[in-house]
Amino acid sequence: MPSTASLEKLVYIKINSFVGVFHVNKMPLNYDVDIYSQLDNPWDSIVRFLNITLREMGWSNGDQEEVVMDVGCGPGRLTSEFILRIFPNLKKIIALDAESNMIEKARCLHPHPKIEYDVANFEDRSLIELWNGKITKFISVHCFNRMQDQKGAFQRVYDLLPPNGEAGFVFLLHNGYYDALQYLAKDLKWCSYIPFDIEDCIPKSHAKGYTSFHYKKMLEGIGFEIRHCQQVQNVTTFLSDELYTDFLYSVCELTPYIPNDVKKDFKKDLLHYTLKQNGRNDDGTPVDRTTTLELVQTKSRGIHHQYAESSLFGFLAKTECPCSRAHGQLSLTSRVPTGLSGPHVGMVWML
Repeated sequence: MPSTASLEKLVYIKINSFVGVFHVNKMPLNYDVDIYSQLDNPWDSIVRFLNITLREMGWSNGDQEEVVMDVGCGPGRLTSEFILRIFPNLKKIIALDAESNMIEKARCLHPHPKIEYDVANFEDRSLIELWNGKITKFISVHCFNRMQDQKGAFQRVYDLLPPNGEAGFVFLLHNGYYDALQYLAKDLKWCSYIPFDIEDCIPKSHAKGYTSFHYKKMLEGIGFEIRHCQQVQNVTTFLSDELYTDFLYSVCELTPYIPNDVKKDFKKDLLHYTLKQNGRNDDGTPVDRTTTLELVQTKSRGIHHQYAESSLFGFLAKTECPCSRAHGQLSLTSRVPTGLSGPHVGMVWML
């Protein structure tokens, strides 16, 4: 397993017993629910967002009975062990995932009388609109980067919320892994095995280089008031090439289409192309570099919030990161571990 002394877990691509799943207007998904459930251990940045940021936003306060929707719940651990505990006055969590095997695993491993696990593709409006105006809090972790129509997905969130309802997101913006996929797709050794356009696997945020400013503008245009907008560069250390290779192979969209007799070579090339993007530490251990975005927003049309866009910049290096807020500013205390090679300081934008 990769070191937990990091801010981010690479978005896990849920593999469905290595059977490709394709939907109209949706990226190809290939997830193994058993592998994913073993890796389903939230890392520091996710725990910090759920246990600190959302609580500081007042999500654990108030007398209102909460109806919560969790989109991209996976096998349910994050829902039952973290999200559930945020809300002392909880009526119900509606936990959704597009993969039926994920929902089956969640119902088996993490049942709770206040959690309703359902299969639903959030990009299909007809499956979601029955909850319009009924969701007091919406949350999604490492899912919205997979939406083909992100603006449409955020609009659906807006429709789900009543006035003053709130939504919280964490999702990936950029990772060198997606550049590695494109190199693999151009490699004559592997291109004939890929039955789809590799661009369908690349999040728009990565392909177009989106930053937090893009999403701030988009969400305000829909009618949200932005309460928290933070972009973080994360560095994750894996203890060996073997562990990093196994991880990459378990989450790779191309894995189901590679014949058994060449899988060893494919794993080697997958690691090679990914390391060309993400690099190594001074001690030779591989690292994963991910830029993520955290958002908290309120449905409140007509209210304009003031932001000091040019002045709220900070710097953050790889680590578990205790944070505190004073007078609306973000204060981060970082410990830079030994052995990191090259520039590994990332920019944090707090809007």
